[in-house]
Amino acid sequence: MTAQPVPAQPQTSPPPVAAGETRVWDLGVRGFHWLTVASFLVASATALTDPTRFFLVHVLSGTFVLVFVAFRAIWGFTGSSYARFSSFWFTPAQIVDRLRETLAGRERRYVGHNPLGATMIYALLAALVATVATGYVAMGGFLKAGPFKALVTFDTAALARGAHSLFAYGAMFLVGFHLAGVALEVLRHREPLVRAMVTGRKTSAPNARPARPAKARPALAAVLFAVLLGGASWATAALSALPAYGVPPPATDKIYVDECGACHFAMPPSIASTKTWDAILSGLGHHFGEDASVDPSHVAHLKAYLDANSADHFDTLAAHALSRTDPSDPLRPTSSRFWRFRHDGLPKSVFDAKAVGGRTSCNACHKDAVDGIFSPFAIDIPEGAFQ
Repeated sequence: MTAQPVPAQPQTSPPPVAAGETRVWDLGVRGFHWLTVASFLVASATALTDPTRFFLVHVLSGTFVLVFVAFRAIWGFTGSSYARFSSFWFTPAQIVDRLRETLAGRERRYVGHNPLGATMIYALLAALVATVATGYVAMGGFLKAGPFKALVTFDTAALARGAHSLFAYGAMFLVGFHLAGVALEVLRHREPLVRAMVTGRKTSAPNARPARPAKARPALAAVLFAVLLGGASWATAALSALPAYGVPPPATDKIYVDECGACHFAMPPSIASTKTWDAILSGLGHHFGEDASVDPSHVAHLKAYLDANSADHFDTLAAHALSRTDPSDPLRPTSSRFWRFRHDGLPKSVFDAKAVGGRTSCNACHKDAVDGIFSPFAIDIPEGAFQ
């Protein structure tokens, strides 16, 4: 029996490197770089333009940044030679020497990251992780959403938000500094670094010390990444399912809904303080120009319900912000500085639209208004409101 010839196997080796060039950045490094750049730009743009309107996009893009950084951390131990952290880990003395060389205009060439470039990479990775982490903590305390909602108070979230902004602007500064360093390399050494991050190849430099050869292990990286991503997803889902801190279980009262809901949306008690509700109940005979008197037997019941569920007992953003009304109009949550700020971009016609029904018809656009959360994830403005 005649042996059949074995068919030729497809060529799987990388394309040949042109003369005078060195293969440096593998696909894992390049993919991480450009995907992180895109996600960071989207997160920054949504934060600087309209963070309320694009909040979901902002959170998703920030999450992608964290996912890509997690991949880069794994690839730093399983990637090819110049992708590994061991190839650009330098001592403080080496970093200082590199800075002196750069200021003197006689710096040595490196195939991969030089000591200053490596320091920038680590600083950027740390800033990105810190930015996303503090953003999630702030979201948990303010919006009672995400994996930290059961763990973080409003006051802690306020600190986290400040840190989130600080780290975000710090990351932007580092990006600008990084671009300046790239421009310096391009101008001083005619090194096309942007092209190198696209093609993976850099111009060969005489006497440049290459990294210790290391073979990429993509299968191991994929397994580790899947385990990390799966574990993080499970933990996030489990923590997100816990009851939110400072948010008692809903306690809808039929008498309150019937009496107040007969004329307008029965606002959640948690958006006003006990003092405000007491003032409203004591003035029902002239309730914003109307006689809203109720059966005297119901007043004590309503007072007990409203006092027990007022903003004084809730730790939500709405409870803290909407209860701080304008002293000149202390009984209207819509007079608060927070309410005016959040609705500033909406024209009057939106509130006058039949599909909305006025400024106090919170439930027309906020699907969680009954619970008093007012999450940006639950905003759905009726289609006819902008006509």
